[in-house]
Amino acid sequence: MDLLNEKVKHSKFGMGTITEQTATVITVEFSEEHGIKRFVYPSAFEAYLELKKASLVKRMDKELKEKHQHEELKRKQELQEEEERREVERLELEKKSTAKKRATTKKTTAKKTTTKKTAAKKPVKAKKEPIDDETLEAAIAEVEAEIAVAEAVAAEAVSATAIPAEAEVTVTEAVPAEPEAEK
Repeated sequence: MDLLNEKVKHSKFGMGTITEQTATVITVEFSEEHGIKRFVYPSAFEAYLELKKASLVKRMDKELKEKHQHEELKRKQELQEEEERREVERLELEKKSTAKKRATTKKTTAKKTTTKKTAAKKPVKAKKEPIDDETLEAAIAEVEAEIAVAEAVAAEAVSATAIPAEAEVTVTEAVPAEPEAEK
């Protein structure tokens, strides 16, 4: 909106005339006592300057309203972009965490399969973060594989220590040893 040579009123400096205008700054010449002052355009019309022509006041109000709407839209877009960026970071961290847990589980599973002892399993703690279906199915498959390995190791251990049915067993009676004579 072109405001060159328009009259404005300032609460402290009084009446003045707009002498220069850019997209972001207006220059107003007040009385000799106050001189030339520069203001941010169009924000100055919200708090400091008042246009004297009623038709210009309506146009300025409309311009200020559009400016506020534009700023609000821009702010919402920035917030949405920030939320999206944070969600991407959260998903990447969750993915890295899941991969790290899987690698740890695979190492633990590999160690368990090399030994023939079966250890009592610790109770599984519930996860605090939400898990998608694919991750849950993968975790269930890993646990089922671990159970199958443990059962195979246990079955192998039992079959290795079992006495065949046709084997001859000789039972002898244990006789207590005589105590040595004291010297």
